[in-house]
Amino acid sequence: ERLDNGGWWFAVFDGHGGWQCSDYAQKQLHKNVQTELYNYLGDAENPEDEGGYNSVYEGKISSKVVTRALKAAFERTDRQYMTKVYGAFELGFGRDTRAGCCALGVFVLDGVMFVANAGD
Repeated sequence: ERLDNGGWWFAVFDGHGGWQCSDYAQKQLHKNVQTELYNYLGDAENPEDEGGYNSVYEGKISSKVVTRALKAAFERTDRQYMTKVYGAFELGFGRDTRAGCCALGVFVLDGVMFVANAGD
């Protein structure tokens, strides 16, 4: 998936106990990566963005900033999924099934590759 900032996002998801969690992560994680990269780096298309992408990025990748953004994207996706399934767990379905997924993601920008993963 080509992201708005010119980077590339690739990911593999392995669900267990059902397809639902991996399907949700496949549809949502790249959006959250985009959101968090914007939150940390700003808008690549808007050079006037105060404190944003162009003031932090300036052609050099800060691995700490990208790492924080990727971590925040994984955490955001986890919170969103838990919010969606919380009702089922309240009804007792959580006792009968254990569903989740592992995710491995790669973000590439300007020839630098960042790898992020989360297990269940």
